[in-house]
Amino acid sequence: RTANVRLVSVGSCCSGNRKLGLVCASGSQSSVIDPVHLPSNGKGDHSPKKSSESSLILIRHGESMWNEKNLFTGCVDVPLTPKGVDEAIEAGKRICNIPIDVIFTSAMIRSQMTAMLAMMQHRRKKVPIITHKESEQAQSWSKIYSEDTKEQSIPVITAWQLNERM
Repeated sequence: RTANVRLVSVGSCCSGNRKLGLVCASGSQSSVIDPVHLPSNGKGDHSPKKSSESSLILIRHGESMWNEKNLFTGCVDVPLTPKGVDEAIEAGKRICNIPIDVIFTSAMIRSQMTAMLAMMQHRRKKVPIITHKESEQAQSWSKIYSEDTKEQSIPVITAWQLNERM
């Protein structure tokens, strides 16, 4: 079985030896691949996406204030450091030409900050809008009524199930 997998970019993430690999996978099958072994033309660009393809983009949040201090963060809601902000912006630049329809993020502010900062770099300049589903009142307050506004927006769905382990 094979899957069509393209490397978007690889860069360092946070402190230590961890690496951040942004990989687009298309097709109905997926693979786990070490991004270091993927071919690259050195420019970080990729072929345009065909209309029948889908992409899954995974981005780890930028460096948090507790990452900087080498503390285990888990589900403690800690914001990004200035370095984490820069990492999120760089991640956004690396995915700026990939069409994005929806964003899923954990409930943690560091992940939401990373998503928002990354999307500010996107060439389509769509506005990421967090959808609130915690109550009927919250849903009505965050509802978008204008079709023009909907076309210029990307829904951001937060889910505690995506939070880091505790």
